[in-house]
Amino acid sequence: MLTSQSQLIRLQALKLLGFFLSRSTHKRKYDVMSPHNLYTLLAERLLQHESSLSFATYNVLYEILTEHISQQILYTRHPEPESHYRLENPMILKVVATLIRQSKQSELLLEVKKLFLSDLTLLCNNNRENRRTVLQMSVWQEWLIAMAYIHPKSADEQKISEMVYSLFRMLLHHAIKHEYGGWRVWVDTLAIVHSKVSYEEFKLQFAQMYERYDRQRSDNITDPQLRQQRPISTISGWDQPTGMEYDDTEHSTITESEDERLKYMKPVEPSDNAEDTKASCEVYSGDVEYTMDVIPGEDSTALSSPDSHTDREPDNNNKLKTEVHETRGTQ
Repeated sequence: MLTSQSQLIRLQALKLLGFFLSRSTHKRKYDVMSPHNLYTLLAERLLQHESSLSFATYNVLYEILTEHISQQILYTRHPEPESHYRLENPMILKVVATLIRQSKQSELLLEVKKLFLSDLTLLCNNNRENRRTVLQMSVWQEWLIAMAYIHPKSADEQKISEMVYSLFRMLLHHAIKHEYGGWRVWVDTLAIVHSKVSYEEFKLQFAQMYERYDRQRSDNITDPQLRQQRPISTISGWDQPTGMEYDDTEHSTITESEDERLKYMKPVEPSDNAEDTKASCEVYSGDVEYTMDVIPGEDSTALSSPDSHTDREPDNNNKLKTEVHETRGTQ
């Protein structure tokens, strides 16, 4: 019924859920709502047919929060909570905060947000157990700081931010003064608030950078002189090709060292006494001139110089072995 297109049916379904929770024990509430994350599902279903949180929907959620459910549907502000009201279903706080954060911004939403913060302030101020209940919630600082405006642009946003900061002061004072190990709440709060403020500062700086780029961009300007006055043409990395360019110099078949070596080689003019099946060329290395003979059909090449001997002398070890063998034969 929460997905019905009729707002009246959705509100009556919420009231029916509130009556069920008000008649259930804490164990039964946990067994029904927590295993299936029904509170998160509740926020998703309510936003399917509403772009913004209305007074009527918030009033019903407030009744479920305090378990003071009436049969009437209020489309205006409800009366202030009394001093004996308690947070019977504290997860509704996160549901309301999620609905406010995901709703479309409007003047009506600002009024609903101020009403929600006012109710939460009165509930925590009048009852010590309500403050303890909020402090026991998981990462309550995250959804509470999300209600504030780090850089308010109007008086309403400034007032909402001050209400959020007042709630933080109240809850942190109670945690440090009355709860055992309450200083840990202060440390966690500093970390969460610091991350929120840093993110808002980053968004502001990035918006200013893009605005400066948009004023100086010259993508569609063809006049060279005017383009020089606006040197920025694009954001770095947007217009660069994604593929890698092919470099032909890395795939050359002849390296530089081979080119240097081939420069010193020149063919030798054939002489009349040279054989037809023999080719030769001269190689210059420094001041010595060598002649390299290449014989077709053979793998070996002969490299000789004018001063080198044609026949190699026998090895000294072989000569010594021959003399020893002859001496033994004579004996």
